[in-house]
Amino acid sequence: MIYATYRGGAHSMAPWEILNKIAIPRPNGSKAADAAANFIADYCTGAGLTVTEEHFLLRTAMQPVVGLFILLCALAFVFFLLKRRPVWALLFALLAPAIYLAEFELNLPTVSLLSAAQGRTIVAEAGPRSGAAEQEIILAAHYDSKTELFDHQARKTFYNFGAVSLGLMLVTAIASLALRQPSASNNAVRYILLVPAIISVLGITGLALSLGGGFLRSDKSPGARDNGTAVAVLLTLADDLANEPELSEYWRVKLVFFGGEEVNMQGSAAYVTQHRQELQEANARLINLECLAGAGPLRHHSGSGTFLRQYPSDPHLISVVEDVAEEVRQPVEPAGFMYDDSAAFLKASLPAVSLSHSLPGHPDSYHNGTDSIDKVMPGKMEETVSLLKQLIVRIGRQ
Repeated sequence: MIYATYRGGAHSMAPWEILNKIAIPRPNGSKAADAAANFIADYCTGAGLTVTEEHFLLRTAMQPVVGLFILLCALAFVFFLLKRRPVWALLFALLAPAIYLAEFELNLPTVSLLSAAQGRTIVAEAGPRSGAAEQEIILAAHYDSKTELFDHQARKTFYNFGAVSLGLMLVTAIASLALRQPSASNNAVRYILLVPAIISVLGITGLALSLGGGFLRSDKSPGARDNGTAVAVLLTLADDLANEPELSEYWRVKLVFFGGEEVNMQGSAAYVTQHRQELQEANARLINLECLAGAGPLRHHSGSGTFLRQYPSDPHLISVVEDVAEEVRQPVEPAGFMYDDSAAFLKASLPAVSLSHSLPGHPDSYHNGTDSIDKVMPGKMEETVSLLKQLIVRIGRQ
């Protein structure tokens, strides 16, 4: 879908005003998420940018569906273990991690197709002002939000123990098959195997709750810092792109707003899959924005990826960020790995880096009701807009 292009004027809003409009729960597949996408498209169109909308297969309830499925597999495993059907127990012990890996590591839809819907990515474009674009600069943010039972830090324990539990279940199933005996078998073996079986079920239950327990919370996340502030920053930048020709003089600038980030980065994965060749030909570079305008300095993250595969951020982009931040007198520090939309770009060998605001050693809490506008420092949104404008010019002129 291509939106009509026209120049607005009175539509311009400050970042804080934009944030107040979108900082409500925006889970994938909801009317609120669609309303946010519509607002983004309308705003960028009003700023005078060329706006397109791209659609992709979105599994809106991916985590809850996969979590429930692997829990059912674990329960079936114990059932057949008790019934002395080791072959069936092994089948379900294999099926659970296979589905988990297919969905989260390979991004292959299986059981999550039960929640299939149409996802939306909004792309706003400016430049070049003259001639063919020498390169493409992409600034991205996701507009969806998510509510989870556990925050970012607590869920790590459940994810890690859940992965161990899937392996323990498989080992137990193999042991049951190897130690099976005639019907007069020693019950002691069966009961001994029940110990690791029960431990694995408990671990998988925690994993399932971590993946899909958000519906149990009454305090839904407004997604103010994750990722409303980044959206507000890019929409403010949209006005500047329309009014300051030097920001897209000989290069193309794209503001990309991804849906589906909170469900395993589905939107960015679909975008890179569809445009990989043209992104490479356009010499595209990505600056991805996450969790801006909180306490602490600006931070560039070391990389992104999945649980099993990690890709380092582009060192040259990191160097440019550090140089520009020093020039505009904004402190910048390195930060660790982050699961975000830069992963698809880095996997495709496209230069990318993610930026956020945070206090080293003091992780913030997201995906719950505390991610509200009360934790936002408005001045940092304005600072980030200024930084990004300098980054665009620096990258574009290289």
